[in-house]
Amino acid sequence: MRLSSSTLATLGLAVVNGCLLPEELDGGKVAAIHRRHVEDFPIMPIGEGDRFKDGELPIGVGQSSRADFTHILNVAEVGSALTSLADAYHHRVGITTFSQRTVENRTIVVAQIGRKPRVFFTSGLHARERGGPDNIIYFIADLLWANASGRGLAYGDRHYSPRQVKAALGVGVIFIPLVNPDGVAFDQKTNSCWRKNRNPARQYNDPADPSVWSQSIGVDINRNFPTLFDIRRFFSPSSNVFATTSEKPEEDVYRGPAPESETETKSVMRVLRTVKSLSWYLDLHSTAGHLLYSWGHDDAQSTDARQSFTNRTYDGQRGVLADDYAEFMEADQLAAQQDLTTRMAKAMNDAGGASATNYSASESAKLPLPHLDPKKGYPAWGSTDEAMSLYYGRRCGVNRISGITVEFGTPSKAKCIFYPDTASYIANLRQMAVGLMEVLLMAAADRHGNPKVWSGPNCARRQQYAVRQAERIEGLDNN
Repeated sequence: MRLSSSTLATLGLAVVNGCLLPEELDGGKVAAIHRRHVEDFPIMPIGEGDRFKDGELPIGVGQSSRADFTHILNVAEVGSALTSLADAYHHRVGITTFSQRTVENRTIVVAQIGRKPRVFFTSGLHARERGGPDNIIYFIADLLWANASGRGLAYGDRHYSPRQVKAALGVGVIFIPLVNPDGVAFDQKTNSCWRKNRNPARQYNDPADPSVWSQSIGVDINRNFPTLFDIRRFFSPSSNVFATTSEKPEEDVYRGPAPESETETKSVMRVLRTVKSLSWYLDLHSTAGHLLYSWGHDDAQSTDARQSFTNRTYDGQRGVLADDYAEFMEADQLAAQQDLTTRMAKAMNDAGGASATNYSASESAKLPLPHLDPKKGYPAWGSTDEAMSLYYGRRCGVNRISGITVEFGTPSKAKCIFYPDTASYIANLRQMAVGLMEVLLMAAADRHGNPKVWSGPNCARRQQYAVRQAERIEGLDNN
């Protein structure tokens, strides 16, 4: 399937809250984790060569016992797997690349199923969180195979009928399996537990600490989103946000030199801003076994719309849990996110099996980390918050998107806890396939309705003004 010309035009495409390590909090640097040795734990190896370059299709865990998982997908294989799927299911799948390349001249690939996708998936924002792109690609491969074969899918004790497969596929999904290809390529080459991209724009040398030269490369993509980028303005001085976000290039949570400065961030934002059919967005991270909903920077509430990031009255008060400020979200949207994450947790736990993760749902800002004060939570502004902020930013005609963050898997015993062994990798594939299926089925339940759009009191007047201006210009052209 070719992506529609309107989709390509709006996306501007060329045709063709992960967890932190303890030492990365409170100003910790990559030095403590740089070039970790992993020989003491049997991590799953990275693929060598390209298994899909000749058109071979990826086979997911839901298809059959033929599925053989021996290596994590390398960067080249992510692209070739998508190409193989698009060739085999050309009436269903379209792929293309964003026109702007990364600093290391790589392309970021986006794929789409359906002309008006209701769901958006991303993974690979944080380079070291291995298996995220694999989870999406192998699930999509399962879904396409089952639909073409008229079959259902089984993941452990969780079964989906052919009818459910068709309903899930009919929702439409757009996905970027690998947002940060430069960072992933570096991490896979060095086993250095690398989190950021590879932008050297703010690289500098510190005579007192020679390691800063290599550590000051890169930006944390999930701290580079624009709306609450100015943490000193928006957040309370006592907020934990100053431990989870940094202005220093050598730190692992460096937010970047400017909001939305990175190609990787721009690519995600292009989809969020231009695909007007979206209702749900899910971003994959690891590794904590949590399904996170609602805002990432503060508690959520549905009674006082004045408590909003758009209201400067509350600047300097955000980012502390259980205080007087909580971010507004419409009650039906908050309930839907709670419902979905609860359903996902049950389904993913049902999939179970060896090396399975026990999943639970919670508010994003309340992500429990033992090294942070639980009363202050884990405040951070990332991709899913940005997706939701477009509507709550009160821009006329913007569709309302619900954002869910998945922290898949559990910490491994490797020196870099984000590197799974083979058993955990396969368990993650199985449980994440179920989670992704539940998202699509949730969207399918209301697929016949248009996404809710912001229509505040000034929107009608603005629309009328735009119509009058267009009529005036047309009249001038006719004279």
